[in-house]
Amino acid sequence: MSPRRVMKRLRPKRQAQRTQNPTNHKKNQKLRVVFDCAAKCAGIALNDRILQDPDLTTPLIEVQCRLRLGSVAVAANIEEMFMQVNVHEGQRDALRFWWWPDGGIDGPAQEYRITVHPFGE
Repeated sequence: MSPRRVMKRLRPKRQAQRTQNPTNHKKNQKLRVVFDCAAKCAGIALNDRILQDPDLTTPLIEVQCRLRLGSVAVAANIEEMFMQVNVHEGQRDALRFWWWPDGGIDGPAQEYRITVHPFGE
């Protein structure tokens, strides 16, 4: 099976909902689609086809040590950042999923494509 056909297969997924918000326990959590990109279809997983970049994140201990050098510290919340990173048009077929609008699987399903960076395992 060609990699292009494997990409067009629907990825295994499950619904995931966080039960608690670390900053506000009373806040309602959004229901998000979580893809299992390690699941194999015809022996190939989406993770096998994605380019693995080097880890460029700075170790936390280095950040903490550098934070103490200056007299002023600036912090930012990037919670919604991933929802603003678009997926290239040619890659969106790999992120298709079915959704039942009424919540029951007895009715007709609608096919959607994720257009922003997905969360997953």
